[in-house]
Amino acid sequence: MTRIVTEFELEDGWSRWVQPIEQGYKMACCDCGLVHQMDFRIEDDRVQFRARRDARSTGQVRRWKKLK
Repeated sequence: MTRIVTEFELEDGWSRWVQPIEQGYKMACCDCGLVHQMDFRIEDDRVQFRARRDARSTGQVRRWKKLK
């Protein structure tokens, strides 16, 4: 089950620092509802990530936003 946490802009314009899970982390844009699934790893003491669009989750988020 996905746990949704909404991040808000702080006084300096940034959100708080977030510790993502290693695989399957989803990030949605609060303006347009586009959702990306992201994977993270550490390689040679460097943090790396990859992302892809999640069409199904994007449709769900945008459908929910339309109802509000």
